[in-house]
Amino acid sequence: MTTTHGYARYVACLPEPWRQQAEAVPESTWWRWRDANVHIARARKPAARVRMLILHGGGGHADALWPLAALAAAQGYEVLLPDLPGYGRTDIPDLGGIRYQDWVDCVSDLLRVETANDSRPLVLAGASMGGLLAYSAAARTGLVSHLMATCFLDPSNEVTWPALFRWGGAAALRMLRPLLRRVGPRLGRLRLPLRWLVPMNTISNQPDLNRLCLTDPLGGGNRVQLGFLCSFLFSEPELAPEDFNAPPVTLVHPGADRWTPPAMSLGFFDRIAAPKRYVVLENTGHFPIEEEGLKALVDVMIELREAIKREAATIIEQQIATIATEWASICARAGLTETDHKLLAGRQFLNPCCIEGLTGHQALQDAFLGARNSLVAGGDEC
Repeated sequence: MTTTHGYARYVACLPEPWRQQAEAVPESTWWRWRDANVHIARARKPAARVRMLILHGGGGHADALWPLAALAAAQGYEVLLPDLPGYGRTDIPDLGGIRYQDWVDCVSDLLRVETANDSRPLVLAGASMGGLLAYSAAARTGLVSHLMATCFLDPSNEVTWPALFRWGGAAALRMLRPLLRRVGPRLGRLRLPLRWLVPMNTISNQPDLNRLCLTDPLGGGNRVQLGFLCSFLFSEPELAPEDFNAPPVTLVHPGADRWTPPAMSLGFFDRIAAPKRYVVLENTGHFPIEEEGLKALVDVMIELREAIKREAATIIEQQIATIATEWASICARAGLTETDHKLLAGRQFLNPCCIEGLTGHQALQDAFLGARNSLVAGGDEC
């Protein structure tokens, strides 16, 4: 286990009392993906009932978003936050060959790995450009319990173009797009400072945090491949929002966002077919660090955690009811003896450890024990 300390500079930008809550120290782990060593910062909580995977956007990285990850950990989530290729501490041999589609592939593969041996519900949260990235990965894999984003920046919609080019906004980008289509493949490996190209000077409404983001060599002070930018500019979401039926979506958009104002996201968000909720982080900039916005964001984290736990309890309750209703006929069809019936009812199908940790669900625990005792006692019915 190793830890990194660059995150502390970002945690220091939190206002009190949130700075005290963000006490979790990131554990640096590594995941081999293709020919890259992907750095993943984690706050492990084996007893947590819900996990959260957080995605940064262009100019972000795990240390930069650790304040939000630490606040999620303080609300009872187990958290992981990868450095996407090109940013942070992720090591990739062919940096010039990275394209936006690689990010979608990377996150999708990470979701598959993380859910293969861990059945706990997982919230996928995306910040800035990471919002639409999270949307596409959730649509592709179907492995996410809830999707949360601070914005949905869809580059196929002209309304978002002022956020994607610093010089001349949408009008200039409209004229440049034909040229970028031609030269992008040829000059794709050319790396330019990100802050030269996009209006990163509006990333935060707090001057100290703004300066930190713009000069951080692992994030906003980094260089980006022209090919990556072009691949994002000409990309489309994995699935049309009208066809996105699950998981539920929560848009927690900063209300005073100077980089990507809410109007840039709402057109896409309003078209999403899945159950959804829109929460404004009042008086908060693109990088949500202000007191009022943090309180609203943490409230949403708590509400999501409890809603997912209630949903899990409902599923278990349905399973208990189904087993109790169908047990006699199943035993009869299987030709089980009374001894076998009691053994399976007591130790296999309704093992008491499956309700461990369901504190606050006394009715569910009572229903479980009642059904189990009834089935064990009713062996002669089979």
